[in-house]
Amino acid sequence: MIKSLMVLALASGCATHKLHWETYETGAGTIKVSQAPSFPSYCFDGLMRKWIEAGCNSVSYENLSEGYINLWCSEWKADSFPPSSHLLRANDYWLILWNEATRQYARMPPSDTTYECGDAAALLITAEKD
Repeated sequence: MIKSLMVLALASGCATHKLHWETYETGAGTIKVSQAPSFPSYCFDGLMRKWIEAGCNSVSYENLSEGYINLWCSEWKADSFPPSSHLLRANDYWLILWNEATRQYARMPPSDTTYECGDAAALLITAEKD
């Protein structure tokens, strides 16, 4: 499923920006926000734009299970570190990817999360950090 998303991203003109997306299969990693390639999900791209505007330098991710990815800003610019109450700092973010083979999302959102955005490639959900 993730390989098919990678192929879709490459076919849509992202071939020069492969970067770290294929490492979702290995579990975890970090992406410099300024180098983040376009992803087939406008929800994900929107979250990246918000993090850039808020002063996030790097985003870390962990593939919790097939198609269920936790994302967080792991490095903020020193001069634009948002207060802890800022939603981009106070919340955890997850992507639930669309699985074309099964024609459904990889899983249902957990009941304690908030729906932020959804499209044909992914659902973006949040929850307040513990």
